[in-house]
Amino acid sequence: MEKLQQIEVQNIQSLEFEKAQQEINEKLNQPKSKYLNNEFIEQVLEKYTTHFLYNLMLKDYQNGKINKFLQAFIDRELLTLEL
Repeated sequence: MEKLQQIEVQNIQSLEFEKAQQEINEKLNQPKSKYLNNEFIEQVLEKYTTHFLYNLMLKDYQNGKINKFLQAFIDRELLTLEL
């Protein structure tokens, strides 16, 4: 019986995690379509000029690529936007 309760708790935690992840994705997707443009990306880059990954992010961006580090910073900025 105790094992069954543990499984139920794990299922509930898993569902809560999935719901939270879905809410984050929805929150990200709405502003992405509205705010994601070159100007916004450049503003994000400017905020991180002293970060040790800045040169790598800038180089990739100048070559037309948004690497995973820059994408993480963009997502972080989008999540903090006051909508």
